[in-house]
Amino acid sequence: MGLTITAGNLRARAARSRSRVVYVQPFEASSILTRRERVHLRRVLARFFPVRLRILRPMPLPVDACSDERGCRARALLDALTRRAPRRSLRIVGVTRRRVFDIYGEHGIGFASGIGERAVVVSVLQMPSARTRGVVLSKVVLHELGHAFGLGHCADPTCLMAMGAELSWMFYFCPRCRSGLKRNGLAVRRVKVPPWPPPKRVKPETRRLLRRLDRAGAEIILMPDSEISSGKRSRF
Repeated sequence: MGLTITAGNLRARAARSRSRVVYVQPFEASSILTRRERVHLRRVLARFFPVRLRILRPMPLPVDACSDERGCRARALLDALTRRAPRRSLRIVGVTRRRVFDIYGEHGIGFASGIGERAVVVSVLQMPSARTRGVVLSKVVLHELGHAFGLGHCADPTCLMAMGAELSWMFYFCPRCRSGLKRNGLAVRRVKVPPWPPPKRVKPETRRLLRRLDRAGAEIILMPDSEISSGKRSRF
């Protein structure tokens, strides 16, 4: 028996396709992301999630969101992104060069609206430049999208949802987090060889400490590799 294709079927298929799109929204200028970084981010996202990536035209920063001294309020940026998101988009990722801080006044490189919410925002200000920034950016975007898709932090320091680890440790979504994404309706792909170097060896005592902190519900500050030597810290 042949399959009858109707206009209704085509519209439904197009709607499903649009609902599997993650949009990237640059703030102020499209040059925030280089062509190489766009290609890398698109490939990484497609490798882990059954989604497509689209880059939107740049939008201005919300008038009341930023100040010259402190930077931009994450909540204001996330609200603007939620309003900006195309109607059937899966999630939207904002990218800015400005410093971003949360409601407690702490600056960070990535923020999500909340567990299971629609928008995330990433600041590239403290990320390394040139070749290594694409890897750092991809890991931060995957981490924040994990929150947006319903995941909390993970005690496995090699997981992309790690609650406290060097970025170089973070390698993949661990089995527990993959199961969580599947329960939330997103079948994450199992990537045997992620597009970045393998993680550094994590000391057993570090793993034990992170598990204890995870059970206690503690929040840890993550340190991007580029800042470890300088002593700076960023929330993640």
